[in-house]
Amino acid sequence: MKKLSLKNLTLRLSVCLVALTTGFIIHSCKKDNSKTEPVITNPEVGIAKTWYESAYPVTAITDGRALNRSLNTANNSAGSSAFDLSQHIKPDWAHAIAYTRLNKKTVEIPIDPSVAMGMALKNNNTGQEVYKKENSKSSFLLINDGKKYHAYIMTIIADDAYLKNDKNKLARNSYSKRDADFTGVLLYLTPKGKFVNSYQYKNGKAIYSASKSQTATTPKQATIGGSKILRRELQTCTDWYADYYIDNEYAYTEYIGTTCDEITTLGDGSGGGGSGGGSGSSAGDDTGFLPPVMVSDPTIFGLDGSNAQVPDDNFDNYLNYISSQGLSFSDPGNGTATIDGVTYQGEFTYIYDASGNLVASYFSPDDSTGPFQMGMEYNLGNQMPGTNTTAGSIQDVGYGTPASYLGSGSTVGYTTATGGGVSPGTATNNIFSDPDNPIDAPDDPFIDLGIGVTNIPADVPLVGGRLIAATVDRRPAPPAVPEDMTYGTNGNTNGINSSEINLSDNALFNAMASLFHKCTFLDQGGLQLVGDKMISQFRAKSGGQFSDPVLNQRVSVSNGYQNFIQQAGNQLNAALRGVNGDLSQIGTITINTHPVFNGTYNKFHGLQILINDTEYTEIQIKDYNYINGHWSATLDITIHDDFGLDKNDALTYQTFLGANVGFADWWLLQHTRGYVPFETIVHLRASVTASF
Repeated sequence: MKKLSLKNLTLRLSVCLVALTTGFIIHSCKKDNSKTEPVITNPEVGIAKTWYESAYPVTAITDGRALNRSLNTANNSAGSSAFDLSQHIKPDWAHAIAYTRLNKKTVEIPIDPSVAMGMALKNNNTGQEVYKKENSKSSFLLINDGKKYHAYIMTIIADDAYLKNDKNKLARNSYSKRDADFTGVLLYLTPKGKFVNSYQYKNGKAIYSASKSQTATTPKQATIGGSKILRRELQTCTDWYADYYIDNEYAYTEYIGTTCDEITTLGDGSGGGGSGGGSGSSAGDDTGFLPPVMVSDPTIFGLDGSNAQVPDDNFDNYLNYISSQGLSFSDPGNGTATIDGVTYQGEFTYIYDASGNLVASYFSPDDSTGPFQMGMEYNLGNQMPGTNTTAGSIQDVGYGTPASYLGSGSTVGYTTATGGGVSPGTATNNIFSDPDNPIDAPDDPFIDLGIGVTNIPADVPLVGGRLIAATVDRRPAPPAVPEDMTYGTNGNTNGINSSEINLSDNALFNAMASLFHKCTFLDQGGLQLVGDKMISQFRAKSGGQFSDPVLNQRVSVSNGYQNFIQQAGNQLNAALRGVNGDLSQIGTITINTHPVFNGTYNKFHGLQILINDTEYTEIQIKDYNYINGHWSATLDITIHDDFGLDKNDALTYQTFLGANVGFADWWLLQHTRGYVPFETIVHLRASVTASF
């Protein structure tokens, strides 16, 4: 009896990637652009709509016939890069429903009927088309994990034996509710057309699951909502081919792969359920379909069972994990990625092995365009230029490959965070490197998203404002304390520069001050004096908070801050557009970026050593005015940062490419001499205008 071919299983699953693309081509010429924006009364739906339209902005109107030509000339081999579905299909927000399921807020939205989706699968052993495009139904699914939304396209393809010539039965199945006897397949993609995973159902039970990451050869168990789920190698084998149709006309057939389907029932993944925003049913009563991601691998933090694409909200967990495996990483810095000759702006975080060799470069784009989605970190490999198609792995850390989301054959290149070239193992002028040779440079590029911003004095406290937006708080929930805010006399000095450990407090403070002076060399009359004040408060062991008007002013004119306000204002503008300017219908918006002050300019002008990355930012709004798509408001912005070091900071920067031992001295003062870190507060205010 044939054994499961995991390679072929991956190929078979790739059918959804191309076939769904084909499905939305059908009827694509029937788009109706005359529709008005739907009136949304459910606040959960409104919030989800705002998030989706910010994460997946429509950048062009696609003509169906042109799209057909693109498909016919595309590389349609299994695993090739997909069309961006979000540019061709859209949610029907007027018929969206919100509910809580599996303890997560969920919004389910039908596909707008102006463009249909469809796919078909054929059993090559019999030559029969088992799963027909006419039997498919797709919808958008937005699931909030407690921090942010994640978007999927869910497609079910029903078996003829289940439908019994009654196509209305398709409408009885949704994410939250499936027919007790549903038989067919369930497929999940991202709106960008990236395959997530799939399940096959028989008589209402999931009998197997598969994803691109499935590589095990023995049964695995996982738990969802307390229910055990078994995955097993499958035995009765079928060769699958995909039949593709364009405008309901047969186009061609392609081999997809082989599956072997000994029946192994999976758990239902039960948990909270229900609809209409209720609390849902108890465990064991859930009758919906299994969720998009079922099996958790403790070494995987990204999508598609890989670390090639890691959501921002999970990237810190990934960095913590690689640190536990003996690797190090840089702070993010601005740079550019070049994919097949097209350049994209964003931030890079570099991963290094114990010898300082570059092993992976993660790129976070400034906006959603091309192959990139804002709010994600993409591994671009450790070479440039090149195809970067080999998945890297070292010390039990797998990085994944750019080919997993770019497709085979793409040429990938990138610059360092400071704009210069880099070869594996070097990172010239990287974060805090070579502090004895100050370099002046322009500030980070300004990203204009059409938001008018005028800084105004923030000396008087804002009265009457309301919280309108905030970044994800990167600090642990109280009473937990982040490592960089702990202090004491018993810190483990293993790895800390041995020449510094027995120095006096005065000697350690002198070296720390020397480091700060080097990193503020180009602003000696401003941020260098602020740095001296910060060190004085640290030395006083007073803890608490630190703020300074000079620091506020320098931040207010930096492009790192201005770009953040552009992004925050753009998200607010999108939210207001969704509710026709009615501010009362908008809750607190989660901003999918945060203020960062790095790069060569800030490295020697001071903001990098004094702040660098930030922990949490909150924005209040006051004096809101709206008329005919134009609005203005006063925004009060408070940035929170930790003035302290964790062990990884000290180990990374104390000797990294000539960096100053002042980092080791700072850590020793905090963790072995009891000097107390504090919270840095930057308080700013701006008059903001925008239109939609």
